[in-house]
Amino acid sequence: MSGAKTYFDIRRPLCENAGLPREFYPGAVNTAEHLHYYRQPQVVDLLLSDEMPIPATEDRENYYDDRHIEYWLSGYVDCCKMTRYLSAVGGRVRYLDFGGATGRVSRHVTRDPAKEVWLCDINVNWIEWVDRFFGRPIHAFQNRIQPSLPLEDKYFDLISAYSVFTHLDQDEIPWLLELRRILRPGGHLYLTVLDENVWDRLKDPAWEWLLRSISRGRNDEFLAERCREPLSERLVLEYSEAEAYNINTFLPRKYLQRKWGPLFSEIQFINDHHNYQTVVILKRP
Repeated sequence: MSGAKTYFDIRRPLCENAGLPREFYPGAVNTAEHLHYYRQPQVVDLLLSDEMPIPATEDRENYYDDRHIEYWLSGYVDCCKMTRYLSAVGGRVRYLDFGGATGRVSRHVTRDPAKEVWLCDINVNWIEWVDRFFGRPIHAFQNRIQPSLPLEDKYFDLISAYSVFTHLDQDEIPWLLELRRILRPGGHLYLTVLDENVWDRLKDPAWEWLLRSISRGRNDEFLAERCREPLSERLVLEYSEAEAYNINTFLPRKYLQRKWGPLFSEIQFINDHHNYQTVVILKRP
């Protein structure tokens, strides 16, 4: 039921923030791509001047464990890749971080005062963190599990969804249509997916950590055997009994072109554009 309380509505005390970005400088950076940006003086200047705290690991979907500098960099790098698609026909530029948690990416977009930034997430605690600690203007609200957003038609120039459609099943197309509704003509959706590029790595022993991460102890043997075959159809793997955000979904590109493509004027795929995930860029006609 749409009004029923879920796990994501249960409030808990927020953890003590990790601290300001400069308090961890210099810090461990393990990813080559992040290290490339970290070596740029202008990026270091942005990091050292950022007065917004870094959430505790528990309050940021456990991204990057205790590597707080790399957490900051991961959001910056995704922001740089994404904002090339962020432009307005006229007036103020409007961006929605759909499923944005505690603002890993949004914190960087808000540094440009010319951008109007929105964030929503199903977890009430992440919205509380944003409301309490974001030091720059942002519109944040909790969305429900059902595909409905309290936003007007054709409002946004760009909408991102990092690691959201990787966890959707029955509501995948309804959510896609809802995001399309609030996107202006000529605007872009910037979504991450698990496709063949990810699937084909699962049989490689060097990527066993990814297989275990995706199966989460419930599909180990099945996935280890199934990934020996090509990804020919949409595949959903459940890993918990939660009301939502409890599955990993693989979407072949032929499926995406057939089901998503006709709803948009353009569809583009970029491998490994968000860690190991593929980015799908869709333009609204």
